[in-house]
Amino acid sequence: MASDAQLAALIDAGEAYIAKLRRFTADVEAAEMQWTPPGIRNSLAWISRHCADLLWLSYARLSGEHVQVNLGTSGIARSAVEGAAFDQATQDPGPSAEEHIAYLDRAWETLKAYLRESSDWEAAELAVGRQRQSGWTFLQHSMCDLCYHTGQASSLRKLLAAERSRARARRQRAERAAGKA
Repeated sequence: MASDAQLAALIDAGEAYIAKLRRFTADVEAAEMQWTPPGIRNSLAWISRHCADLLWLSYARLSGEHVQVNLGTSGIARSAVEGAAFDQATQDPGPSAEEHIAYLDRAWETLKAYLRESSDWEAAELAVGRQRQSGWTFLQHSMCDLCYHTGQASSLRKLLAAERSRARARRQRAERAAGKA
């Protein structure tokens, strides 16, 4: 069994990652949420949905409850999703940054409330692929994944800022060229 301090530290870490994801998606247009530069696969939309679905998966696996999200299209390893009860037909959260963050917030609030209200998950032993993991190990792996993708979002946001600057410069050149004609 974990201590209250361990759970508080895990929740604090989750809060920090989600606050960063909110910051990295602030003022991002829907089309920009889908944007990736050459050589990069994960967009801000994909990252925020994937992170939310990691939280939904953690809730589903630890609580045994059915979640109304499609974890099969989240980019989560099939071995981790096995054993989770979820809907196969649900859609993405929507195109806007606000919709993605609202979806992420719902997942986090659901998981956080469960972790605080129940201690059953601490004794859980989950099958993940050919391995068995404790509830804590599963949850910590999800938090590590959330941390990793938050770092990706940080880099992507910096690249998006550079792309915005280049687009602004192209627009200004085009306007100057049109003024000379």
